Amino acid sequence: METKEQFISRLSDYNNNSRVWIYQADKLLSEDEIQKLDKKLGTFVKYWAHHGMQLKANYGILYNLFVVFVVDESHAEVGGCGIDSSVHLVQKISKEMNLEFFDRLAIAFFDENEKVECYLKNKFSKFVDSDKFNNEMLVFNNQVKTLQMLNKNWIISFKNSWHNNFFSKSDSFNLSL
Repeated sequence: METKEQFISRLSDYNNNSRVWIYQADKLLSEDEIQKLDKKLGTFVKYWAHHGMQLKANYGILYNLFVVFVVDESHAEVGGCGIDSSVHLVQKISKEMNLEFFDRLAIAFFDENEKVECYLKNKFSKFVDSDKFNNEMLVFNNQVKTLQMLNKNWIISFKNSWHNNFFSKSDSFNLSL
């Protein structure tokens, strides 16, 4: 299992403003699934180009749950069709491997044993109302857009995340609703 720190250390020659895209699976991936993904993603990134310009790109399969693409645009910029090709790849992989990478309300977090969990919206809502939950739990903010943000703001406490505005204890009064 590759962690955020391991992934970022592989990208030491990438600009901090390198663009990042995160695709979260709807379940933890098996070793067999990771091997299949790794093969497909490796081939894609090796030849990933935008308007004929080879991209300085990399990928990681982090925490057995996330596919992360990084493009250092100080080498060559990536635009619409270049980005679309990565989205189409992930869609194709989703169908082939019977995985879902586009459910933005599948919430990933570290449980009390520091194990990564992934709950769909309804289950996470119930979890927030349980005694096992606390505002300091670490969640994954998949909205980060740069390598620097991935390093500093991808794994943050629930209380400091967008999740806190969306999921709140049912017995609390939430003015943002």
